[in-house]
Amino acid sequence: MSVTLHFPIDQDVNDDKLLEHMQTWSEELKIEGYYISNPEAKTNDFWKKSGDELEGTLIAESDKNADQYLENGFDLVHDRSTQDELTTYFKQPGKSIQDLLDASNIRNEQIIQSMDFYDTDRFTHQFAETGSHPITYWKLALTYLLTIPNDTLVFQGSEIPLDGVKDDLSHHQLMNFLAGEDQLIRHMEKISNAYDDLPSLSKGKISILHADDSYLVFKRTFQNDSTIVAINTSQTQQKVDIELEEGLELRGLLKDDLARQNDNGTYTVAVDRESSNIFNVREDSGLYWPLIFIFAGVMAIFIIFAILMYRKNKA
Repeated sequence: MSVTLHFPIDQDVNDDKLLEHMQTWSEELKIEGYYISNPEAKTNDFWKKSGDELEGTLIAESDKNADQYLENGFDLVHDRSTQDELTTYFKQPGKSIQDLLDASNIRNEQIIQSMDFYDTDRFTHQFAETGSHPITYWKLALTYLLTIPNDTLVFQGSEIPLDGVKDDLSHHQLMNFLAGEDQLIRHMEKISNAYDDLPSLSKGKISILHADDSYLVFKRTFQNDSTIVAINTSQTQQKVDIELEEGLELRGLLKDDLARQNDNGTYTVAVDRESSNIFNVREDSGLYWPLIFIFAGVMAIFIIFAILMYRKNKA
């Protein structure tokens, strides 16, 4: 476990004194880095100097000018400007994915995105009015956030998932380790395992293959490894034919599924309503003969047994 210190900045504090304090915290606590929630309190020159002299990762929180902070000393930026688009898209079916893609820079690995945070209502609370099941849409949102190149900030308690609003501070409850939603926890574990096993999912470049009808399909590629991610927020099954190299197969990791090359050379990526899947792209393994032989043997034994019973009853 690593610790990043949330460090609000007092603009009245002398720059040299502030930097000295930050260096002291870093040396004495061995922290991973700093999360600066109000970087506008200091100049770009100060952050450039901080980036050069401080150990660890420097993270800015901003609802604008993300690129500016990245150019001036920060390693990562928690971009709050896309949070509304994220919650709007994932809280109910049938929304246009293009609005979300236009509002966010998903190709930038230095950008952090989140569904909610300590100063917002919980994403789970969005469903109190719609009557929809929050687990369904949390799974879709997490598939998106954990598979695009952006970094992800998952606020504590989301895997339960906690409810609450900021007006009465119910959004910031203590963690209940005896509670939890098994579906959501298993979903996150599957994505985590895929992330660990597939370098394309953790380091690959992204290319959008389909973004229409509330159905997003994209590919992550790193060297010779490729992964296909499909997210369907609509209320009907969606499928699209995509073009890949010949002789491949797409094997589902979140849900057991298999797609092989069609007669016309394309591959069909299909996902059920309000669900998602991650497909490992690999060479076509062909027929699994051991399983076929076992199945054929069982069928042969059953047929022989049926014939023997028939003859015995007839006699």
